[in-house]
Amino acid sequence: MTLLLSCSHAPSAPPDLAPPADFAHPPFCTDGADGGPAPTFANVQLIFTNNCAFQGGCHDPTGPGQDAVAMTQDLRAGHAYAAIVNVPSTEMCGLRVSPGNPDQSFLYRKISQAAPCASGCNPFPAHCSQMPLGETPIPLRDCEQKVIHDWISDGAMP
Repeated sequence: MTLLLSCSHAPSAPPDLAPPADFAHPPFCTDGADGGPAPTFANVQLIFTNNCAFQGGCHDPTGPGQDAVAMTQDLRAGHAYAAIVNVPSTEMCGLRVSPGNPDQSFLYRKISQAAPCASGCNPFPAHCSQMPLGETPIPLRDCEQKVIHDWISDGAMP
């Protein structure tokens, strides 16, 4: 998604936009826990805030070194929903989030697949990698991916 989820406008996150080496957030969820967090947008936003839109992160367009692309990928609270739901992806054909259809939602592909652009139309294959991006992609926990998957599957409600 120039998409949403991506620092995909660069092959890897510049050092000043990547999380600090000692960056750690409290676990949002624990893989293997029964049930897991509810698939609500409030919980999706917590995942974004912890992993993508922290102060100075790739999806916080107020950070240093951000460009016009980052403005369309703003995942900060109050901005994320409008930036992703029913919004065409600029990296792949289709939508960043297609309500009810996680497998056709570029956001979900970006967080759940090592090669999210391996199939389908992709005008910028060199700029398509799994998110969140650091020196190498740092995949979300399975339980975080499940919250996003289920939120999209349930209709991606605000």
